[in-house]
Amino acid sequence: MLFASSSQSPSSSSALLSAQNPSSSSTAQILSLFFRCPLTSRSKRHPPPAVSCCASQQPNIVASAKEAKLWGWRFEEGVTVSVERFTESISFDKALYKHDIMGSRAHASMLAKQGLISFSDRNAILEGLDQIDKQIEKGEFVWRTDREDVHMNIEAALTDLIGEPAKKLHTARS
Repeated sequence: MLFASSSQSPSSSSALLSAQNPSSSSTAQILSLFFRCPLTSRSKRHPPPAVSCCASQQPNIVASAKEAKLWGWRFEEGVTVSVERFTESISFDKALYKHDIMGSRAHASMLAKQGLISFSDRNAILEGLDQIDKQIEKGEFVWRTDREDVHMNIEAALTDLIGEPAKKLHTARS
């Protein structure tokens, strides 16, 4: 039997072991603090509820239930409002948008140079990124919390703007 220290008795070590291997009801109680329901089948995919998290304080930041979170397929329902607000980062991270756009521009150019995308697709991507950059600078870009971060907001906006060529930008990225 494992002991936390040499001075512990077998009865105190069993308490330690049970704390390390919680029962399913204990796990469910812990999960309920963060999620409205326990884990469910991957085949059940539901969009998260709309949450206004920080939208009143941050212009052009909105929440939408139209799209599920990247990891949303793992759960029956979305996270609780308090967790959504706690994990929201766009209001802080949107300052990084220039760096994200520069990285995407460089990546599109590399993909074209390597022959993985056409030069016309690269040009469409670069022009789309320029338009998005201008929208952000003018304060016209709508940041969506359901798109989770700066990169996903820009990538989704690019896809909305130019269509299929934008989907090729993710090639060879981890």
